[in-house]
Amino acid sequence: MTFTISFNGQNISDLVDGFTSIERNFGSTWTNNLGPEGTTRYGQEFVNNYINAKTITISFVKDGIPKDWVNIRQQIASVLDVSTPSPLIFSDEPNKVWYALPDQLPTFSEDISSLRATGTLTFIVPSGVAISSYTQELNSNNSGGTNGSITVNSDNSVDVLINNQGTIPAYPTFKFTHKSDNAFIGIAGQNGVVGLGSQDQTLIDSKTTETTRVESQWLLNPSGISQNSNFSGHFNVANDVGNPQNGQLLTAGNLVFKKDGLRLQDGGPAPSGRT
Repeated sequence: MTFTISFNGQNISDLVDGFTSIERNFGSTWTNNLGPEGTTRYGQEFVNNYINAKTITISFVKDGIPKDWVNIRQQIASVLDVSTPSPLIFSDEPNKVWYALPDQLPTFSEDISSLRATGTLTFIVPSGVAISSYTQELNSNNSGGTNGSITVNSDNSVDVLINNQGTIPAYPTFKFTHKSDNAFIGIAGQNGVVGLGSQDQTLIDSKTTETTRVESQWLLNPSGISQNSNFSGHFNVANDVGNPQNGQLLTAGNLVFKKDGLRLQDGGPAPSGRT
C-alpha cells in the first residue's frame, strides 16, 4: 500500500485493505463575531474571528470473511483508545503532525454477501492546525536562503529576518554564543523589546579612565589555587581534606539550579575524620 496513515504510532494502513476517501478540507471552520445589527448604517461591525477545532474523516475498506473482521474491530478500538491528543500523520504530508483525538462513533459495516466491510474514522484536532515534525534552523551558513537572512551592521548589531514557511504565526528560539565576557543582549521586534544582562559594561574612575567591567566571574579558578601554596592540593579531594580556611566547613555539598540561579542545595557529609 503506497498511501499510509498512522495514529499514535500505530499504522492503520496495516489493518485495512485500502482507503476510499479522506476529508481534510481547507484549514478549519471559521467563526466571525460581528457587532449588533443597526449600530452602523451598512452591515455590521467586525469584532474578531477565530478558527475552530478541525475535523478529519477517513473511510476505508476491509475484505474477508466475518471471523476476520473480529480482529480488526478489536485492533482499531485499541489504536483509538487515547486520552490526550496524539500524532496523526499522512504519508503524503510526512512533515506535518495533526495532534488529534478520535471523535464521534467509529463505524464498521460488514457486508456478508460481498465479503467486504466498510468503515469510517473521525478525528478532531483541538488546535485546528498541523505542527511541523522538524525544526528549521537559521544560521550564518544558510543565511540568505529559504529560512531567512542574518545581517551584521556596522555598529555590530544584527538584523535577523526569519521566513516563516507555515500558515500561522511561529515563535522562534534564539541561541546566543558569547565570544567574550557575558554582556548585554537586546532583542527588538515589531511587538516589543527584551533585554538580558547589564548595559553598564564600562566604568569611568576619577581620572576619567575608561575600564571594562567583567560581567562573568570564575566560580572556581584552578590556576589561582595551584599558584597559592596555602590552597594547593586542598581541592582535589575536598571531602577528605576539608576547607583550608575552616576545617569545620562542609565541602561535599551539591549545587542545584533554581529559578533565580545557582544555589547550594546542601553541605554534604562532614570531611573524613571530622565531626
